[in-house]
Amino acid sequence: MDNHILEIKNKIENEPYAKIFNIKIEELREGYSKVSMLARKDFNNMFSIIQGGAIFSLADFAFAAAVNAYKSMAVAVNININYIKSAIEGDTLTAEAIEISRGKRVSTYIISVKNDKDELIASIHALAFIKHSDK
Repeated sequence: MDNHILEIKNKIENEPYAKIFNIKIEELREGYSKVSMLARKDFNNMFSIIQGGAIFSLADFAFAAAVNAYKSMAVAVNININYIKSAIEGDTLTAEAIEISRGKRVSTYIISVKNDKDELIASIHALAFIKHSDK
């Protein structure tokens, strides 16, 4: 991992909010990331399934890692999530962010969240504004 990628990985994993979820970046390169967390009991909603906000947060961290792995600053402008299947306590959830297009100011990503049985939990489409272009 080059220094910039390592710096992004460390910054994200050490964000106070990421620590709540014990977010781990498994893979990271420009335009791609794979991020995981263990679904804990304290992430449950009133139906004893994992709260959608926890799943969204995991996907958002994957998005942030992938889009900021370039030597530029980018921020989310829109994220659309579809919940496909419930996640439960004990699942290891993995979000994979894949860049599908990148221009001078806008970047688009598809993010999937899966459980440890490789079942799709959520499908996400995300759009970022690139504040400082590396091109």
